[in-house]
Amino acid sequence: MRVRHVIAAVLVVAGGVLAAGGVAGAAERSVAVARTCDSPVVAHADLVLTTNAEDPIYGWLGPEPRAVRGTLTIPAAGLAAAGAVGVEGTVAVRLESRNALGSTTAVRTLDLRPTPVTGQDVVVPVFGYATAALVGNAWGSTAVEVDSVRISLTGKRADQSDIPPVSTLCTRGEQPTTRWYSVTTMDMRVDYAPAPTPFTATSTADTITARWGPSDAATTGYQVLLDDSVVAATGADGRSAVITGLMPETGYYVQVRPITRPDRLVRSTTPIKLRTPPRTATFHYAITGSATVKNSVVPLSGSLHAVVEAASGKHTSELALNATDVSGREVSAHVQFEQTAPTTGSLSSTVFTANARVAVVVKSVTVRGKRFPVSGDCRTAPIDLPLRSRPGFDPRLGGELTAAFTVPPLTGCGPLTAAANILLSGSDNRAALVLTP
Repeated sequence: MRVRHVIAAVLVVAGGVLAAGGVAGAAERSVAVARTCDSPVVAHADLVLTTNAEDPIYGWLGPEPRAVRGTLTIPAAGLAAAGAVGVEGTVAVRLESRNALGSTTAVRTLDLRPTPVTGQDVVVPVFGYATAALVGNAWGSTAVEVDSVRISLTGKRADQSDIPPVSTLCTRGEQPTTRWYSVTTMDMRVDYAPAPTPFTATSTADTITARWGPSDAATTGYQVLLDDSVVAATGADGRSAVITGLMPETGYYVQVRPITRPDRLVRSTTPIKLRTPPRTATFHYAITGSATVKNSVVPLSGSLHAVVEAASGKHTSELALNATDVSGREVSAHVQFEQTAPTTGSLSSTVFTANARVAVVVKSVTVRGKRFPVSGDCRTAPIDLPLRSRPGFDPRLGGELTAAFTVPPLTGCGPLTAAANILLSGSDNRAALVLTP
């Protein structure tokens, strides 16, 4: 099943209670705190969080992860001074929980989503999932309060270079902790629809595919949620959905919830966090190696700039080989290489191919120690160079490419044409190039 999440989102109903089954704790609970930070880049922070904390919590089931949304407002000046034009990261919220057993602390870490650095303040969207912070297994009410927060930021400059990472602890000083929510833990059994299992999710640059197993016999269908919003629904036999229309290089959470009778409690799968890959990946390699041409070993060097499509593995690249010398018994030549067409190929099943077309241009010929310059028309037709790696090629690490090739006859060399062809043209030649990132 393929769905566009922007269309399917109309399946969400107000308040978070789904007609498909009971979701405990639909009431949203919010908190707003101001904290002083220990970093010159981020001097203070205002954090607002909202969650539909599960209430009641059935002790035998344990708490379920619930979505947390909000904003983090921080001064822009320190980030701008570091050159940042955009930031993202995490905020780790330290919670204090109290019930009849006593008190405890817990940390819940949430995402800070990519945000441009503009204006006086930067308002960063917060999103993630967290379970209720409980104290032991005591039945009854637990109060949850916000203590300190730790902010971790990464950022990019206008030239896409990274700013130094920022990590700062933001504390409440002499102020008390701030009440967020309270939940009740109950020791009772209720009928419920279990989360589908197993549950997996994979992504491309603009899609996420969710796959799941069954829930139970009373399940009549399944809902797929993206960042806590319903984006797809299937029948009881549905076991997968493809969410389309997503942004590359973006973080998303996906989960699946069973559809059942309205009087039953439902349990969703634990959210899976994915980051869609870029549409293309760029790799820069230095080239070293050699070619064997008519029993002469020719040293080669240069570069390869490859842009690989993430979905297909196809690439279009630019190959640049440096000028070199080809030496025979009594004749040698100084040659250059011209790429006559973009180098194309693929990365498939860990085999990297690069089909290059280059012309050999002879700049000078040396006969018995005497050097003769030649015109710029002394060249071959394009040489087909079908470079190929062995299985196991990792584009992040590089590796060796090899090819067999034929050098076409040279033309335009004047009286040196015959000598140049004796040295260069012919078949059964081999090249071995090592790509180093």
